[in-house]
Amino acid sequence: MKRKYALAAALVGALVLPLCSCAGGIEGKARQYLSSRYSGEFTIISAEREADGPGPLPDLNPSYHWVLTVMSDQFPDETFVVRRLRTNGKNWCWLDDYFTLLLREEATNYFSEMIQPYLDTPYIVKILWGTTTWPDGTGQGTSLHEWFQANGEISQIQVFLDDVIPTDDLCKAPAINILQTEPNVHYITFFRLSSNGFADVIQGSEPIDVYQEESSKDWSQTWRIDYGQWDLEE
Repeated sequence: MKRKYALAAALVGALVLPLCSCAGGIEGKARQYLSSRYSGEFTIISAEREADGPGPLPDLNPSYHWVLTVMSDQFPDETFVVRRLRTNGKNWCWLDDYFTLLLREEATNYFSEMIQPYLDTPYIVKILWGTTTWPDGTGQGTSLHEWFQANGEISQIQVFLDDVIPTDDLCKAPAINILQTEPNVHYITFFRLSSNGFADVIQGSEPIDVYQEESSKDWSQTWRIDYGQWDLEE
């Protein structure tokens, strides 16, 4: 029995060593990729090898991809994702969503300014992007306008109101204005937060987390209203 355990341990050790070595190799390649696309310094927080399909030993599945969590010196408190995968199961390629950080301020300001003429109440805008990588022909230095021209998408704009119930009278006009101006925005949701919840967001809490927490305590006091491209067809 001891001999069987020893053989099993030896087998596990033999498998783990090449995997660890492989992880180190992918981190070096990721750094080269990032330095070729972007200025600045990057720190790789983690590198995970994930199987493309089910199997008894996912780490040894011959069909796999890499998912790396990365931090940059430009956004030291936040991370983005870099992926290494095969296109059509053949050629390896890199994908990343660094645009979610690079374009966030511009996008937030742009849509906040579009909403401002319609809302006489404090609000906070959050962007949920509709893709996991850059559109073709875009990269660092691309503006939001150029992003949309290259068929970049935003899946949802979230607008959090300070203790104001979202209604059609209040929210439909700014929503339709955005959806008509930027057809690659899929939909917009307005949420009511309590005054305390809104203050928590100002202090750094994630607004959707605050909304969900308030909803779990008293659903009758939480409100939301959605608008999408389908509303333009009415």
